[in-house]
Order: sequence, then structure tokens, then C-alpha cells
Amino acid sequence: MFESEIPVIVRFERTIKEQKSTKKACINRTMFMTYQTAKETGNRCLDLIERN
Repeated sequence: MFESEIPVIVRFERTIKEQKSTKKACINRTMFMTYQTAKETGNRCLDLIERN
């Protein structure tokens, strides 16, 4: 599935919709936050490199 050219991770989207915590959804918080940032910025890739 693609939403605005950004790959959709169904499990993450379900967690957002249900307003679950990442802990309850058994999702790695770093990956989840990276996914949300990629969606917000329109980046098709999950960027795990920290930048200052």
C-alpha cells in the first residue's frame, strides 16, 4: 500500500488509529517514531541516522 508515495506499514497505522502505545502494540519505539517522521517529511525511506 502506498499513501502519497510513502510505503504504509499497516501495523503502525493500526496502532495510530487505535491510539495504542508502542509498548502495548509490541512495536519498537525508534522504528515507530522514524516511520512517523518519514510520513511527515515525505521521505520514502526510514532514516535511522541521527542528525544535529
